[in-house]
Amino acid sequence: MPNGGETISDTVNVAWTASDIDGDSLSYVVSYSADEGQSWYYLSIGITETQMLVDTTILQGSDQALFRVMVSDGINTAHDVSDGILTVPTHAPEAYILSPEDEMIFTAGQTLLLRGRGYDLEDGILADDSLTWTSSLSGTLGNGRLLDAPELGIGTHVFKLTVMDSDANTATATITVTVVDITNVDITKSVKPQSQMRYGDELTYTIVISAAPGVQVGFYDPLLGTTFQHFVEPVEGITYTNNALTGTLTIIPSEAISLSFVARIGVPGTAGWTVDVTNRACVYPLGGSLDSCIWSNEVTTSAFRSYKLYLPLMLRNQ
Repeated sequence: MPNGGETISDTVNVAWTASDIDGDSLSYVVSYSADEGQSWYYLSIGITETQMLVDTTILQGSDQALFRVMVSDGINTAHDVSDGILTVPTHAPEAYILSPEDEMIFTAGQTLLLRGRGYDLEDGILADDSLTWTSSLSGTLGNGRLLDAPELGIGTHVFKLTVMDSDANTATATITVTVVDITNVDITKSVKPQSQMRYGDELTYTIVISAAPGVQVGFYDPLLGTTFQHFVEPVEGITYTNNALTGTLTIIPSEAISLSFVARIGVPGTAGWTVDVTNRACVYPLGGSLDSCIWSNEVTTSAFRSYKLYLPLMLRNQ
């Protein structure tokens, strides 16, 4: 049992009887078919008990289902199939949001790629038109496994992915994403001296950041082509870590933040006679990533390698 005509769900006990005229020990292979025996899915191989519990929630739903038991004494085999077809209810699909991750922060105007997946035991991977994206603030966004979200409003969005299978069963997945506006943040970078420098000379960089009072931003300066030496005046929240300046800044009322530091031109030994050292810094939403950076202007210093020239000394006899 079950042996035909039943509708089964949840966990079902599949049981059978078998014997061998020689009294040999027997082993069994239990299979399931969702297409009236055209194909079979193995549930267990080599068991010696005459029953097994089957979780139907992992089986394809079907109104043409069958169980089959194959028996072997090590040499000879035989099998038996359910006397009639069974019904296993179809299952709801599964929805997965692959990106962005939950609780991420983005900048207003930044392109946001939504990536999801829908899977159903009966249908397999669901097609694009079976996946629908919505936002709690912006409404319906579109369909598909990949979707470039249109420009989103400022605030906290609950993104929902709804997937539907061919039986009109649905499932959903949700994430929360915050969109912040730091477009009014202004960041500029300057360098002194501005004349041509030698490899190894020190430069003083000054970065000025201004925004609406109370705005918090992350800060990043990769120090390209230079090596950090020291701050002119330390700025709370900014540190030198992993060959970059990083940290968090809070803009206070009526004041811009000014950050100055000294760096040494660090040009690889393979560089030529002259090289342009180009630098810039960025700010990004607090809690966000460097993908959301608003970059400063670029500042460029022309640097040259100094060489010592040795001339041969020749003495001439008079």
